[in-house]
Amino acid sequence: MIVIDDVFGPGMLEAIQNTARSQHYEPLERTARSQHYDPLGRELGATCGYLASCPRFFEKVLNKRLREELGEFDTIGSFFRKNSEILDNHMRVHADVIVPIVKSACSVQDKSGCSYTPTHGVVFYADIEEGGTGFYDHKVYGDRLPEGVSQPEEEFGDESLWTFREYLEGKPNRMVVYPANMFHMRHPIKTPSDRLVWVSFIQVK
Repeated sequence: MIVIDDVFGPGMLEAIQNTARSQHYEPLERTARSQHYDPLGRELGATCGYLASCPRFFEKVLNKRLREELGEFDTIGSFFRKNSEILDNHMRVHADVIVPIVKSACSVQDKSGCSYTPTHGVVFYADIEEGGTGFYDHKVYGDRLPEGVSQPEEEFGDESLWTFREYLEGKPNRMVVYPANMFHMRHPIKTPSDRLVWVSFIQVK
């Protein structure tokens, strides 16, 4: 994992916080119900996040900082995400190799038209008062989803399958990069105050 602090200067951080707060967040299945699929091509219907688009200017700054650490990469998808005490407050331990990707927004093309598998997930904490990201071990697979294995969605919230392993504190202006096959979710599960983050899925070259 890579942790990058102080991504923006104070004025720019305030601007991105205000932008994140002012967005209209839509549940994922309402945003583009017929365009969301997992890597195996199955359409997803359940709500798995409240999302909003991020202005391109901020993404350019965030991606520039990422390239200083990672080198060149392609972005598969990115967005603001909101959690609160009443929005998206259920257990959902997952690996980002199975996250829903909007086909029309996919920028990584292969022979079949689009690649769905990121090498890394990225979280930038825009506005958070407490908590962060928790990493988990699966009862069978350990801390990472093996290549070629599909994680059923019913496993996301099955407490009997998961052991909490590690906590990474989230704080405003911090960006975290982790392998996309690592099992994780926000921490704590129920956020007592609004949690606004920028999420990106990338393929490092």
